[in-house]
Amino acid sequence: MTPRAKALLLCLMLVPAPALAETARETGQLPSAADTLNHEAPPPAFDPDAGVDLLALYAQADPVAGEAYFTRRCQVCHSLDPNDNGVGPSLFDVVGMPVNGVQGYDYTGALARLGPVWDVAALSRFLARPSEAAPGTSMAFFGTQDRADRLNVIRFLEERAR
Repeated sequence: MTPRAKALLLCLMLVPAPALAETARETGQLPSAADTLNHEAPPPAFDPDAGVDLLALYAQADPVAGEAYFTRRCQVCHSLDPNDNGVGPSLFDVVGMPVNGVQGYDYTGALARLGPVWDVAALSRFLARPSEAAPGTSMAFFGTQDRADRLNVIRFLEERAR
């Protein structure tokens, strides 16, 4: 099993969905990874992209503009080197990575409510307003309401890892 798969499995086992957690309390057994993957999480309380076809917009995102945004706003705290955490974790290969999945970085635990994986929707929600998407996060960035900026930087991060 790859380190990434192990991290995802660990994340899913340690942060089960609320209904699965209740079942675990009743039975005294942790849910299996398959149970956790098959459970639908409740909709997020903060969702700036509700009612928007985010993936259609993401298909049009501009990675060049995303790189400029990353350089201006993100690079001060985040690296793209997989072995270099800064104030924030490395963002190398973050798209599709388990939330809290960067080894060697000490997370607060607040990100668990975003879901098991950093997909486009979770990243967009978090980048829009980190403190509302994940109350208790240590990320000091206020966020950006500009959906195009969010999708551009996510596209850049995804393409950079290829």
